[in-house]
Formats: sequence, structure tokens, C-alpha cells
Amino acid sequence: MPELLDLAQFGVAIFSIGVVLLIVKEFLKFLKNEMEHLRQDIQRHTEIDDRLAETVKQLLDYLKFHNGRNKKKK
Repeated sequence: MPELLDLAQFGVAIFSIGVVLLIVKEFLKFLKNEMEHLRQDIQRHTEIDDRLAETVKQLLDYLKFHNGRNKKKK
């Protein structure tokens, strides 16, 4: 009878290990997915930031070039 109980405990232990491994596997898949989305967001924000910086540079160049041209002469 103790052998049957030991075998049952061994089966429960194997099942528990399997469940833990499945949970860890799913958690790692979730983390990988979240990191990929985060990477995409960072890349998108970097592109937007670069475009904004270029637009500001163009605006500053325009303002420097046209500084004082439209002022009325006294």
C-alpha cells in the first residue's frame, strides 16, 4: 500500500511540475509579446520625434530667412 501512495504522490508531483512549466512558458510568451509591442512603440515614437525635430528645424530656418522682410519701413 505505501508503494501505491508513493506512486500517487509521484504522479501528483509530475503533474504539478508540468503545470508550473506550462505557466512559466505562457508567462514568457506574454513577456516576449509585451517586449515586442514596447519595441514597436519605441520605434514609432523615435520616428515621430525625428520628424518633429526636422519640422522644427525647417521652421527655424524659415523664420531666420524671413526675419524682418515683412516689416513695414518707416
